Amino acid sequence: MAEKVVRPEDIKIPVECFLYQTGGQQIQNEGGEHYQIESLDFRDDFKMYIKGAEFPFEGYVTNDMLWSTNQAKSVFIEGVKLLTKPLFIIPTVLTLIFFRNHLIQPFTWLGHRIMSPIMLKDKHISKFARELQYMIFEFLRHLIPEDKADKVSEIFCRIIDNDDAYKQRLKDLFSMTTKKKLLKPKELSRLVNIMDKRQMNGTCSWVKKVKAVVLLLRLSLLIPSARKGYKSAVQNINMDNLILHWEDMYWSVYKKDYDFGGMTIEQRKQLAKDKGWKYPNQMV
Repeated sequence: MAEKVVRPEDIKIPVECFLYQTGGQQIQNEGGEHYQIESLDFRDDFKMYIKGAEFPFEGYVTNDMLWSTNQAKSVFIEGVKLLTKPLFIIPTVLTLIFFRNHLIQPFTWLGHRIMSPIMLKDKHISKFARELQYMIFEFLRHLIPEDKADKVSEIFCRIIDNDDAYKQRLKDLFSMTTKKKLLKPKELSRLVNIMDKRQMNGTCSWVKKVKAVVLLLRLSLLIPSARKGYKSAVQNINMDNLILHWEDMYWSVYKKDYDFGGMTIEQRKQLAKDKGWKYPNQMV
């Protein structure tokens, strides 16, 4: 009889041996309650059909996908927060002008390493994410080599697509503007300020993060090629893929932390009543 070979992956270390929660425990903790899913449509952009729901839910994110997304998002956000601190504004501007390839490389490498195992093909991400990916690529290709621009846009749009809170708020942001207005970069600051006011529990950490990203973007527009890329990106986007639609308003009705569409939760509940919408109530 051949001797049994024990592989490293066959050895299970008891969880009590670890100083902190194990990877499996951390991933499991990313999830929470969910509506009962009746079916999934994987043909194009993913849709979940929920028991008792009027509209399908856009996207499908597992706990391990969400865990990886949150790690990549943290890498990006912490980097942006550092670059936009008052102490580093001048060094950041100089870096954007002379060393931007070196600046983008760590995020590209780390982000891809974290996200690549859970990244869906382009046809399976939402229309919003595909449009955002094009917009980011079109902007960045005027600043960095196209292969790096492609990788950054690929990573960033999936971070947003896997995080429903960011995705829905960004849709709300695009719903408040037009291409003509967006051509003036100060419009970005106006939109974020409105977004801040629509946040129900005051300025929270994610609003501060968005403000930091907008500040970094506006600093980059000091570079002529960045201004050219920004103009091209705005002029060529399809706004219909970026804004809130009825399906989005349906799933936002009972979200108490943000006034989607500029409507309070009471106004959105009245909208749902006027529309005759029914909602799922069974959680698993």
